[in-house]
Amino acid sequence: YSTFEAAEEAMRTVNLASVRGKTVRCMLISALELIRGTMVSGHRLIIENLDPAIEMHGLWDVCSLFGQVLDCKLQLNIEGKSCGFGFVHYAREEDAAQAKNTLQKMQIGECEVRLRPFQWDDSALFTGALYARLIYNPYMDPAGMPM
Repeated sequence: YSTFEAAEEAMRTVNLASVRGKTVRCMLISALELIRGTMVSGHRLIIENLDPAIEMHGLWDVCSLFGQVLDCKLQLNIEGKSCGFGFVHYAREEDAAQAKNTLQKMQIGECEVRLRPFQWDDSALFTGALYARLIYNPYMDPAGMPM
């Protein structure tokens, strides 16, 4: 895009849109860079025990009540049904802490949700989230080898 404003408008239009039955997640490179540096610093939370009826838009809307959401994902199985867990990545650690404190053990739908900080091993739980792990992992040297 020729301007930041045009890219931002496109992102707002495309993010969470449905394309061929799949929900699209779209983010600006500035958000991706922030995500890469804050994966395990408390900005990203795993949300467990989600009601199977909750959809991606609903999860995003609930999470955005606490601050700017950079990324959010509801993990789906091969049939497109909820696996009962997801993640949210906040721009600010304070917003993540407020969401965790408020939503912990709150009933959303028919289930009482649990939240915990993201850890590197959690990446294996999610499809479509390798964008951050492969590029920024503090436990790997620049050549991609474990330290």
